[in-house]
Amino acid sequence: LGDGIRVRALSTISWLVTAKKKSLLKKGLLLPLLQTLLNIMITFNEQHEKEDEDEDDFLEDHDQRPHSVASQVIDRLALCLPPEKIFSPVLQMINPWLQQDSLPFQKKTALTAVAVMVEGCAEHI
Repeated sequence: LGDGIRVRALSTISWLVTAKKKSLLKKGLLLPLLQTLLNIMITFNEQHEKEDEDEDDFLEDHDQRPHSVASQVIDRLALCLPPEKIFSPVLQMINPWLQQDSLPFQKKTALTAVAVMVEGCAEHI
């Protein structure tokens, strides 16, 4: 799928998180959603690490790229759901990526996930 379609789908999921957060928890969709969002983020970081970046690429608009919208959805989850429902599962998923022998793109993804959750989970932390 193209980036545009992925961005639209992620934007819809972000809206659903706000509108139907109880259904998301009742149906057990939170963990699969978190795994998918983290996979989107890590795939981008892995591909980006393999490519040689130009300085011009730094200036591109990254707000409408799937990895950026995926991190925004994690932020929305942290703001809308109880902190204990999101913080612990995400930490369990990213813990292997924070180990000494992990690759740089794994660490970057893990730290990005924690950074976007901080606002919504501040009391829990």
